[in-house]
Amino acid sequence: GGVSFSGNRHFSGKHLRGSIATSPPGILAFFSDTSGVFKESDLKTDVERISALYFDAGFIRAKVGPAEIEFSSAQNKVFVHIPIEEGPRYRISAISVSGDLLGTEKQNLKVAAGDLKVKNELNLAHRKMVKSKAGDWFNRTRMARDLQVLTTHYRDMGYAHANVLPFTQIDDEKRLIEVEFRIRPGKKVYIERIEIAGNSKTQDKVIRRELIIYEGDLYSHSKIEASRRAIFRLGFFKDVKVEPRKGTAEDASILKFTVAEGSTGTFNIGAGYSTVENLVAQLQVTQQNLFGRGQTLTLQGQLSSLRQYFSLRFVEPYFFDTKWYFSFSLYNSLYSYESFNRKTMGGSLTWGYALSPLWRVFLTYTLEDVNINTSSSGTLLGSGSRLTIPSTAYVANLFKDGITSSMRASLTYDKRAP
Repeated sequence: GGVSFSGNRHFSGKHLRGSIATSPPGILAFFSDTSGVFKESDLKTDVERISALYFDAGFIRAKVGPAEIEFSSAQNKVFVHIPIEEGPRYRISAISVSGDLLGTEKQNLKVAAGDLKVKNELNLAHRKMVKSKAGDWFNRTRMARDLQVLTTHYRDMGYAHANVLPFTQIDDEKRLIEVEFRIRPGKKVYIERIEIAGNSKTQDKVIRRELIIYEGDLYSHSKIEASRRAIFRLGFFKDVKVEPRKGTAEDASILKFTVAEGSTGTFNIGAGYSTVENLVAQLQVTQQNLFGRGQTLTLQGQLSSLRQYFSLRFVEPYFFDTKWYFSFSLYNSLYSYESFNRKTMGGSLTWGYALSPLWRVFLTYTLEDVNINTSSSGTLLGSGSRLTIPSTAYVANLFKDGITSSMRASLTYDKRAP
């Protein structure tokens, strides 16, 4: 089988085939049950992809398809042919932004008073938001992105129902397109109420404290989306959706955040055998959303005939519902070497503060007590035997014992997006 094209002059057949999902089996097809398998749904999507390639290269009259399919029962193969009519290629002759161009309240008042300088400044600021330029080949994807940027700009200023309408004038003789974005801001909208739904386990406050938009604030598309991402980053939910609804007044909006609870607890247990350590066992239990409060508790243990390790860690990301972060950890370990035992007990306290939704500063204090024992015998839990330790173990001097106290400061930046 295979995919062929006709009428394509601007893009090579190789380039077009590399842009679609429909393809003959490759040399590694035997590793996959689906590689090279013909799917009609994929073919429809592929025709749309090729059309998008041409529209983004200035071929606004391009016609792709319909695809012609030929089945060969003798060879058990499918042959696909996609006809293409590229048509002429168009450039942007001029691009403008019109309508009610708004800025800050101060700027709007000056424009209303007839200040042409401020009006020109606003016009220039709007044109800078548009990345499509006169002289460029027409690109539908870039044009859609410009439309979204202008729309988001107004919705971030509180104009929740702002519309940006693209108008084009096409000159087929000169193969030019004139583009105009007309802005209709509408009225400013305020957040009347924020509702949380779907949180059967997680407390409301755990979700609300991630929000960066509040009741009474001006509507802001970017803040709403950033709040949705922050809730999702908690790791407690499989999905987070937000739905703006009309409020009790024309200038009021109700935001409804709907979450889908996910699994937040993990239980890991493992065992193995080593000729050195004999039986090795380990256990770890973690709950990332303890009692639905957003706290994390982790218990960990490892046992063998030569070592044992236990630890406990607790994290409260919003100490007493403030911007302060608090965590502590405790650990106890015992390692048996050939001529001595090394026992460690310690713990740490960490305080942090959220400087912004993305920046946090942390300060960690660690206290650790290390004991090197070469003069007595010890029994490791799970060994089933006592370990006799020679008193003349000079290698033990290589390991420092005593109490260590330390402080560490750190600054983190987290810009993850789901």
